[in-house]
Amino acid sequence: MRKRVARLLPGHSRVQASDNSVVRGIFLAGSVMTTLGQARRIKRQVDRIISRTDAEKAVTSLRKTLSEVKSLKIARLVEGYSKQAKEKRTSGFVSIKKAGYRRGDGSLMAKLTLIDWVAKPKKLAKKPVAVKEEKQKDEKNS
Repeated sequence: MRKRVARLLPGHSRVQASDNSVVRGIFLAGSVMTTLGQARRIKRQVDRIISRTDAEKAVTSLRKTLSEVKSLKIARLVEGYSKQAKEKRTSGFVSIKKAGYRRGDGSLMAKLTLIDWVAKPKKLAKKPVAVKEEKQKDEKNS
């Protein structure tokens, strides 16, 4: 007896959830590795999100972006990136590069990259130097 395999089509809720997580990831990291089919869907979605942002209507634009990405932190990242990216181009904010075949199932992989992405440097923790100096002064005075 032959088993039926259920295939998830692009409109399915699990596929949409997967796509949304990849969209969030690309705005956090600047690039994401995924399958070629999903990469093409994500590219359309990311380009649409960025092109809908408007610097003049900041609150309305932020609300639209927030409804797409479901996170205020990521929505603010999108707003910041779109401001800098729209200075240089009007469309085509994402590039797709083929990256070979996946080892397990042979699926064609692709790397999605935001064009002109500048990652923010991580903040370093400040060392409490002044506290040590005060302790040494107290010890000398005693």
